[in-house]
Amino acid sequence: MKAFATLALLGVLATTVFANLSKSDVVGTWILNGKDASTKWVFNKDDTFVFKSAMSNSKGKWETNGTHVKLVWTHVDGQPVKPGSVKGQYKFNDDGSLQVDTFVYKKKS
Repeated sequence: MKAFATLALLGVLATTVFANLSKSDVVGTWILNGKDASTKWVFNKDDTFVFKSAMSNSKGKWETNGTHVKLVWTHVDGQPVKPGSVKGQYKFNDDGSLQVDTFVYKKKS
């Protein structure tokens, strides 16, 4: 019973931590599966982001929204996009990783 209570408490703490993401939780470099540095998101302190991979690149603005990061693209593959026309909201998993569609990114330490 004590072990169950401890696990329940850890679950609540993890939910609390990721329910109120701060800017510092997001700022940094996030790499695919925590291993593939050629595919990455870079979230800057000035609320801008850059995505780079072998197949494409993009950039835009970001903000946190509870357990999610909201992205609004300004450029895709070097071309400007109509303001607000390309956007998405992506969640942070319980383990702290960032889920973008089916891809998981981990913050580079």
